[in-house]
Amino acid sequence: MRSCVVLLFASLLTLCEAQGTIVTPVFVLKGRDLLLKLHADPPERFFFVDWKINKKYLLVRFIPGGKPHVDPRFTGRVQFGENKFSVILKNVQEVDSGVYSAVAATDTGDKLLTEYKVTVQGPVSPVELIVGRVDNSSSGSCDLHVTCRTHNSNISSTFRCDDQVCSQEGGERSKVTTSGASLQVYLLNNVIICNHNNQVHWTQDLIHAEQLCYPNTGTIVTPVFVLKGRDLLLKLHADPPEGVLYVDWKINKTVDLVRFDPRGQSNVLHDVTGGFEFPENKFSMILKNVQEVDSGVYSAVAVTPKGDKLLTEYKVTVQGESVNISLIVSVAMFHKLFTETSPPLRTSVSS
Repeated sequence: MRSCVVLLFASLLTLCEAQGTIVTPVFVLKGRDLLLKLHADPPERFFFVDWKINKKYLLVRFIPGGKPHVDPRFTGRVQFGENKFSVILKNVQEVDSGVYSAVAATDTGDKLLTEYKVTVQGPVSPVELIVGRVDNSSSGSCDLHVTCRTHNSNISSTFRCDDQVCSQEGGERSKVTTSGASLQVYLLNNVIICNHNNQVHWTQDLIHAEQLCYPNTGTIVTPVFVLKGRDLLLKLHADPPEGVLYVDWKINKTVDLVRFDPRGQSNVLHDVTGGFEFPENKFSMILKNVQEVDSGVYSAVAVTPKGDKLLTEYKVTVQGESVNISLIVSVAMFHKLFTETSPPLRTSVSS
């Protein structure tokens, strides 16, 4: 896969070079750092190299043999990368979006070395997957009516399961939200996924279709991947049985984290790195600011006079951020080139 990306990137660069100066699209999450580095070395004789914003505002000037000069408007926000003439702009905000260009001044005129079109995007809002109705038939088929929603948008869809094989009526549903992000509901390996994403951030909620249609088939472990530093929502896939004494959320089946009484009131037994929040949904919890150490199997167990009943189980993997700018460039340029000639594709974005 890595070699394919490199080859694709090289092909795209060749195509763009034939059309003139390369403008590299870059998307970055609000609050992150932006690395700017040259695509081409300065000519042998030059007076200075300027990084400019929108071709008129100076960011940094590099003078041969001297220290870089940072424009006073960016004091405290600029660091210098390992590569010569590279710049790191710290804690970017939406107002920092624009065209960033590196220009070398020579005795024969200015030479454009590199140009980035930078778009800073905020994180997308959380989503919730709501099951409105489950219709079972005597023939073993089942219809699920669900709504995938965020704070200002929603999509409804119907899924049918026959003999534990599920499908989505009409295929994947998607729409663009008011923030310009994509809201989608689709089926993957019998898992209904509600996904909200832009180019730099995503949130999702999911549920196993066959677990709702065939509740006696046993508990299914739900894989969940979450970016380091984000929040993780854990909620029940099945309601507690009648007469429940309490519901425990555990990690790795050994450490009790939170205990809920039958009314849904929570009691933290063992805290996690970033602490907990408790949404309005009964027996749900949110792990704040998760770190790699928070990875593991999270299970909800109902304790009753007749014994314990496993209600829900998640296998959670917390992944750190590792951004390679050439990979981002390759994907972004490929996405732009491909979407100009093809229908939109679903993209899973994690950053």
